Amino acid sequence: MTGGLPSHRFREAQLLIGAALLMLVGMVVVEMVGMLAVARLVEDEARRASMAAAHLAASRIAGGESARFAAALRQEGWGLAVLVSGRVVERVGQAGPSEPAWWPWESREQWERAGQRVGGPVARGDGSVFVAYQPLADGRVVRAVVPAS
Repeated sequence: MTGGLPSHRFREAQLLIGAALLMLVGMVVVEMVGMLAVARLVEDEARRASMAAAHLAASRIAGGESARFAAALRQEGWGLAVLVSGRVVERVGQAGPSEPAWWPWESREQWERAGQRVGGPVARGDGSVFVAYQPLADGRVVRAVVPAS
């Protein structure tokens, strides 16, 4: 007496194994898409934070900067720079390089052509940052640098 599955049972087993493998691959793909979506959300949040920092800094600097505000920036690893006529004249925290003043762009014109308020993530020595600029009414410009999560 020989053992074995009848041919129709063997075919059913093959179909079940194939379906299980397809489901496994599908689950992995869905998981990866979800992880990429979460990464995009984190990046978008950092972009919004850098824009908010630029707006906040612009309003604070326009009305006078406080020591407590500057200390909070340093503690969080953020940085602010004030540009006048294309030169960095004031810096607080991790504000990025003095040259080029419109870092990571080479000039204000390049920043304006890019059509975006926030650049990044940009590699910095200890990680990545987002960089946002906010022009003030008196011609000064605020650069905000926020670490990427």
